[in-house]
Amino acid sequence: MTSSVATSIPSSNANDEDSRPYCWILHPVIDLLFACGGIVWLLYALHFFLAGSVDVKALLAVSATGVLIFSETHTASTFLVVYRSSDVRTRFAFCTRWVALACLALAVLGIAMKELTPILVKVYLLMVPHHFMAQSYGIAMLYCMKSEFTLGRWEKRVVLLFVNSVTVFSVVKQLTYKEWSGDVFLGQPIPYWPLLSDSICRGAEALLIGSAIVFSIMIAKRAVQSGQLFPVPAQLTILTGVTAFVLAPVATGIFWLYVSAFFHGSQYLMVVAAKVVKEKAGADCKGNRLLRRMFTPFALRFFAATTGLSILIYKGIPGALQHAGLEYVTVAAAIFTTVNYFHIITDGVIWRLRDPNVSAKLVT
Repeated sequence: MTSSVATSIPSSNANDEDSRPYCWILHPVIDLLFACGGIVWLLYALHFFLAGSVDVKALLAVSATGVLIFSETHTASTFLVVYRSSDVRTRFAFCTRWVALACLALAVLGIAMKELTPILVKVYLLMVPHHFMAQSYGIAMLYCMKSEFTLGRWEKRVVLLFVNSVTVFSVVKQLTYKEWSGDVFLGQPIPYWPLLSDSICRGAEALLIGSAIVFSIMIAKRAVQSGQLFPVPAQLTILTGVTAFVLAPVATGIFWLYVSAFFHGSQYLMVVAAKVVKEKAGADCKGNRLLRRMFTPFALRFFAATTGLSILIYKGIPGALQHAGLEYVTVAAAIFTTVNYFHIITDGVIWRLRDPNVSAKLVT
């Protein structure tokens, strides 16, 4: 989800509980585990507790399974969302036509020119912090709207400053230190581009710390003055997102074994599923009614289509091109990065909570 959101909604009738926004995307337990980061923290703690044990292999298997179920399918679901009808395709024509063609061209070039593929990987890694934090911010603001916690103009700026400072800090680190640039990803050597100085990185770190302090003061001040607590699901979502980029290198590597699938990918799929089902069942479908709708033939067909498309994109096409004589690792990396380019760019366009077509389905 994009960070371009509004946090005010029409006031609801306090005497009519059914007319009030539902505080969760799907269900309290599901949200806390798969949207706010609960399952990530559990797996992360287990990994450290079992460090050096053979049982860590089981956690790595869990990580790999999560990538297949949540991470790869969440990018594939973008295609089903934006291409689902002629009206939607026309409305987002810039993405469905021009961005798609540009990404396709880059994929072909990456497959044909092996020396280009590592650059595609590097650009993807530089895009990840903004995409990841923008979605975390969007989910957090969604929880604020659902809890009828209205942020003022300056409060929104404080939250955005904190979120954006995390993005800046992460990107600056990649462009300053070799250990933060990485060595290999998707079987491709990651180019090291030392474009920035140590002083700039220290400045980005100071900005992050300062904005975190201001954010904490804002939350405490609001709680003292009005008795309103920044919604706990929103706090947990931001905390998990921030943690993914501020830990030490080794700890970050372990955290990312789980956070991509069981936080970023899963929360995106939850939002997509909620919107798709509500478009079919009505915006007032929420709580247990919404969960039951997740098992209707319509919803199950959507989930099956998402899974099938992800298998085709990430396994089928690279496998077919490998049989045609192309190198599987290069093909897979070129397709993965360019599909994610499309996902990241399109995601920033279609998931704006200022858009009534989006907020009417997600906030209620």
